[in-house]
Amino acid sequence: MIIVYNAESGVANTLLNIAHKSISPNTYACQLCKLTHGVLNIKTEWNEFIKAHHQDWRVMHKDEFEKEFSLKITYPAILDDAMNLILKDTEINDVKTTSEMIELIKVKLINSKG
Repeated sequence: MIIVYNAESGVANTLLNIAHKSISPNTYACQLCKLTHGVLNIKTEWNEFIKAHHQDWRVMHKDEFEKEFSLKITYPAILDDAMNLILKDTEINDVKTTSEMIELIKVKLINSKG
């Protein structure tokens, strides 16, 4: 699984993201970031879900993804190992809670396995 955030990598970008999420969380561009992370840390519920599912989760920022893959997608996104979109940006952007995101991923994973 590849989780791609709608954010750039690097220390400077991380600091800008922290400031943006603190000052104006409603205008922050990455809904997936808001669902999986607080201002400074990964959310406990998300972290427990990731650990419990023993998958090879690969977390990337959009600049890292674009550097490695030629696939054109919109962000945020979650892909399987075959580079099929499990969750696209519009689906993720409609999710309101971490619990809802986790349940949606579980449903999509079950459906993608046939």
